[in-house]
Amino acid sequence: MSDQNNEHNDRPSGYEKKDANVRFIAIVALVLIVVIAGIGVMLNELFLITTEDAIQDAVLSVDSEELAKLRAHEDSLLSSYELLDTSSGVWRIPIDSAIEIVAGENNSK
Repeated sequence: MSDQNNEHNDRPSGYEKKDANVRFIAIVALVLIVVIAGIGVMLNELFLITTEDAIQDAVLSVDSEELAKLRAHEDSLLSSYELLDTSSGVWRIPIDSAIEIVAGENNSK
């Protein structure tokens, strides 16, 4: 009979005889939640950076011919003299000259 009991104790019984470690499972679940949330935040940042780069490349960095003409026209207006109204004697002067005149008026007061 003792040999039978010895054989019976060596064989697996077919079910788990001890309880699950709840603390270990909770810690692993918490770590997984934090890791998944961190990955989500990193993927969101990567998406935003990629989107901003695509917008920069597609829209903002391309200088069109029309924009170049507009900037050249604005530069010519800001750096040239022109008589605007002959009857009243109104002139357009370069922006640098206008700044010097206004600064000189403010210094003399």
